[in-house]
Amino acid sequence: MSKLLVFADESATSPDSPCYGIGALVVPSVVQDAFVDAFDKLRGQHGVAHELKWNDIGSSHGSINFVLDWMGIIQQTNLTFGTIVVHKGHYRLWSSPGADREEAFYKTYTLLMNDLAKRRQGEFEVYIDRRTDRYEKHDEVMEKITNYMLARIGARSKITHVTKSDSKLVAGIQIADVLTGAITASHREYLAGSSMLRRGKRLLVNRLAMMLGWDALWYDTMPNSHFNIWHFPPEEFRARPRTREVRLHREVPYVKPQDLASSD
Repeated sequence: MSKLLVFADESATSPDSPCYGIGALVVPSVVQDAFVDAFDKLRGQHGVAHELKWNDIGSSHGSINFVLDWMGIIQQTNLTFGTIVVHKGHYRLWSSPGADREEAFYKTYTLLMNDLAKRRQGEFEVYIDRRTDRYEKHDEVMEKITNYMLARIGARSKITHVTKSDSKLVAGIQIADVLTGAITASHREYLAGSSMLRRGKRLLVNRLAMMLGWDALWYDTMPNSHFNIWHFPPEEFRARPRTREVRLHREVPYVKPQDLASSD
């Protein structure tokens, strides 16, 4: 059975956001060394000396182009990316009076891991960004519940362990952070009905959408084994505003310093 590494992070769990997202990058373990080498090489090429984070995307065209290159690598290799975007108002475990939002959050994390493992058979080592939680063993619970769910449907996949990790030290989590942040931010704009992104983030979101063949990142996807966006809960949020087919292509220009010079 093939071994796969999963690097995951979340975005927009703060109270002011109408949705949150969890995204995960899946990397075959046999290419892990090449993956890290490519990350370091591209970081040097684009002059990205700091940790790659969505919150820090701003006036640096190098960081934006670094992310675009990684999107291109995902398109052209057997890496895969999956995201679940959760509408907080429709998610009863989150929005009900007295809801345990920490538990509700990890339930959706488990659903994403289960979906990824169903789509791609293998043994999965999962690395998630470290969070400050009330309950310290959510990673262990997620591993056990996901494996139970997979066993019930006879899936030929297994989560071998889930580990909380420091994103500063894990390249895959940094990539998951930025892609998840961009997708979730676009959904926030759709649900809020207003534009809220500054220029650097706007340029990155628009170019990532172009690489999917879209005009925005606020759609969910027709089931796609390579790049998947899943709206949850499905009864209330699926296809809102529309479900789109992914048409991956790389012919998107780099961002230039002058592109960032205009005022927001």
